[in-house]
Amino acid sequence: MTGIQVQVKGAEQLARTLNAAARKLMDQRPANLAAGQDLMKSAMAKAPKRTGRLRGSITVLRNDQVQVQVGSSVRYAGFQNYGTRHNRPTYFLTGALGQLTTEPYDRYADKVMGTVKGA
Repeated sequence: MTGIQVQVKGAEQLARTLNAAARKLMDQRPANLAAGQDLMKSAMAKAPKRTGRLRGSITVLRNDQVQVQVGSSVRYAGFQNYGTRHNRPTYFLTGALGQLTTEPYDRYADKVMGTVKGA
């Protein structure tokens, strides 16, 4: 009976590199922040500008390992965005996400891939 032996050179280094990449991929705060800033700029451009208070309040509210949240701290922001029975919605925030081009998404993907390559 003939046996075959396979020896993989560099397997330990590959395992260390993949483990490091996995750890880094679990924390995408820099990429999330960049994506949030793109969304923030788009929302600011769409926000109603009567006094400028709403527009000036749009910011990245939360940026953690897996998500980013963009919004406004003024209490009437939701009424402006979604509308009321007396006012039409402006969708300045929810519509901003739909108006983003592929460029911010490409930058986000590049940052994520850079994380893997840097591991």
